[in-house]
Amino acid sequence: WAAAQVARSRRWAWALAVPAVLAPITPFMTTGGVAYSDPLSTLLAAVALGLAVLVLRRGPTPGRLAWVAVVSALGALSRGNFVVTLIVVTAAIGAAALLHGRGRLAGRLGRAVGTATIPFAAALLAAGWFYRRNTRLSGSWTGGHPDWSEVNLGRRRRTLEGVLHDSGFWRAQTALLRQGTRGSVDGRVTAHWGHWVLLATLGIGLIAGLVWLVRGARRSAPDLEGATEEPGGAIRAPGSSLAVRHPTLVDLALLFALAAQVLGLLATIVLHAMNTGGPITRYLLPGLLPIGLVLAAGVLAFGRRLAGLALLIYLVLAWGVFA
Repeated sequence: WAAAQVARSRRWAWALAVPAVLAPITPFMTTGGVAYSDPLSTLLAAVALGLAVLVLRRGPTPGRLAWVAVVSALGALSRGNFVVTLIVVTAAIGAAALLHGRGRLAGRLGRAVGTATIPFAAALLAAGWFYRRNTRLSGSWTGGHPDWSEVNLGRRRRTLEGVLHDSGFWRAQTALLRQGTRGSVDGRVTAHWGHWVLLATLGIGLIAGLVWLVRGARRSAPDLEGATEEPGGAIRAPGSSLAVRHPTLVDLALLFALAAQVLGLLATIVLHAMNTGGPITRYLLPGLLPIGLVLAAGVLAFGRRLAGLALLIYLVLAWGVFA
């Protein structure tokens, strides 16, 4: 469903391709078989991002914003790193209120700010008590105990440079795309030829995405001869009943939100590693929707006639590591 909200065309193809390409990823499956809250957080993050994209595409309505509030509240109760998704959704629906709003800029800005408060307000109402308890017990809203870890586990705080130059840290993060039949949910997955299947598909997807951006930029300027401007900046082409409002800005906001989800999660893992934590692969799982969209783009880039065959080959190779 969330993938279908992102797509402009072939929505059913995206809705089927994204979960299909994500299903065989080893850390995703192994985490799902362990008593962690990560699978729930991943599900809620995908739904929240889908709602944010829906609001960006079609504009904020009371019903859509109500669903945003519900999912934000549930997500805040799942894992602390859901705060990344909250920030992304907050920015996305605020931008949607600004882009789809009517009237003067000052009024639209005010409504955008009010709309943007909904995710965090819902999260605080639902889970604020829990994070306040963490702060009271440990001194940190996350509930982490870096001082205790230093004394009792022999762990050490690290600098940002030390983490970024640690090859083990990056091996753990790229383990999300390292197919293998042995390993753990924390990144120690034995490399397998299936790893190259995922990397190749990811590369094709990135290239396809860049091509789409370039082609979209060239085609984004509509024929405005005889067009009229409506209140709020909407442009109505002659003979059309559809008013188009900043389609390029909406697309850019959408792409920024999806990229920010992955980069924001990576930033939290860096901070975790700096404060005596480990470089845990499963903490990237709430970013599976953007990653899956890129992988699916690599499959669907082969066109309508060959995409089905490309997906079949991908699935045979990706699942083949378990044969």
